[in-house]
Amino acid sequence: MEDKVSLNEVTIKARKDFFELLKKSWTEFQKNDKKFEANDIRAHLFSIYSTSNLWLLIHLDTFFEMLNEKDTKIKNYMNLNPRSRIQYLSQHDTINRISYVTKVMFDVEDFIKTIMKGIEKSPHGKYYQFTKDLLTELQINDIQSHKILNAPYQIRNSLHNGGYAYHDFEIKLRDNQYNFIKGEQLKFTGWNHLYIFFDELIDLLITIVNKPEIQKIQSIPHTIRQSHKQSDLGRFNTIHEQKMKRHSSFLTRIPLDSQQIRVE
Repeated sequence: MEDKVSLNEVTIKARKDFFELLKKSWTEFQKNDKKFEANDIRAHLFSIYSTSNLWLLIHLDTFFEMLNEKDTKIKNYMNLNPRSRIQYLSQHDTINRISYVTKVMFDVEDFIKTIMKGIEKSPHGKYYQFTKDLLTELQINDIQSHKILNAPYQIRNSLHNGGYAYHDFEIKLRDNQYNFIKGEQLKFTGWNHLYIFFDELIDLLITIVNKPEIQKIQSIPHTIRQSHKQSDLGRFNTIHEQKMKRHSSFLTRIPLDSQQIRVE
């Protein structure tokens, strides 16, 4: 059997998986939106998480259409030979993965900092440290929970480092062993693995929100920062555009699980 993966099959599976993630995040938003005041971070997180999941599903739908050789989206702008077309489709899929990981972790980091302020414990240090501080404060002391919060963050940092691991890090999820070795290229950035990371992440975020110490607080507002006359989304878009320029040089170097690509 040839060691190939069909982008069609990968995309169909990703649509199914992330639709489940959308349903989970939207259910949590609806539940918390009824419970807390408007603009409370405990509902807001799941609202923007749902937005990211919906955004991704729409892009996956569009991408799936593009896999059909009769689709004209590419041809409307460029005439590519078959090999160049496959290369472009691979890069297009990579951009979707980079965008999703970056946006979700941007929002998760903001959520954790806001929650910590809500329990009157200011975040100190970098993400690895203040996530550990939050879990300790909530008496979630198992090492695995801290790793679940940090695994997607490690992926994001690796993308900022040309697709190579920025730190040594390891975690086992659902019988899969993930080893981040500093300086080595990640080989588990495909949608099947990203779904596992982010499904585990949302389950832990739900656990955090449901902790009695968090539930008893009357209001934890999500502060919309307007100091630079930009909304959070506007700030993200500006930052994201700058980062994407840096990402463009290594898009072809991030593998789909190190397997060759076949378009059907």
